[in-house]
Amino acid sequence: SDVCSSDLVTEAKVAEDALRLSEARLRDYAETASDWYWETGPDDRFTFLSSRLKSFGMDNTARLGKTRRELASDVDEDPAKWDEIEALVARREPFRDFVYRTGLPGEERVGVYCSVSGKPVFDAVGNFLGYRGTARDVTAVIQAEEKLREAKTTAETASAAKTSDRKSTRLNSSHGYISYAVF
Repeated sequence: SDVCSSDLVTEAKVAEDALRLSEARLRDYAETASDWYWETGPDDRFTFLSSRLKSFGMDNTARLGKTRRELASDVDEDPAKWDEIEALVARREPFRDFVYRTGLPGEERVGVYCSVSGKPVFDAVGNFLGYRGTARDVTAVIQAEEKLREAKTTAETASAAKTSDRKSTRLNSSHGYISYAVF
């Protein structure tokens, strides 16, 4: 009987250690694959935001109970994007790399671009419980892309102006005629 009890305790300890290792592994994957992670309820309101959000200048507790749309600052700029993500969520489909701008007044950083991915969560009998997912701060990437577009536009405008100037440059010919040089 003592041997049986000892074996059960040992098995329980091994199972507990394995569970602890598995949880640590999962937490490590989540933290390295994203900047923070989140959960919403069936009403699409945030029920959990990891505390790592604070390290990005955003208040995780101020965001609880709000929807992504309520936290977004680009809804009016691109309503079609928001209609599309909300339709996808209404169909309970997973989504990947949905990018939007967010920021609450009074936060350290306003106008942060987030890329979020989420997966619907269901209970054992199929009831929809909400979404669980990850998010990354992609502000630096978005800003670099904007600067690149601006530089390209500036270069194209300068190139077009230079080409236009070349086409309209008048040259005096030795025969007294005026002609236009086209390069």
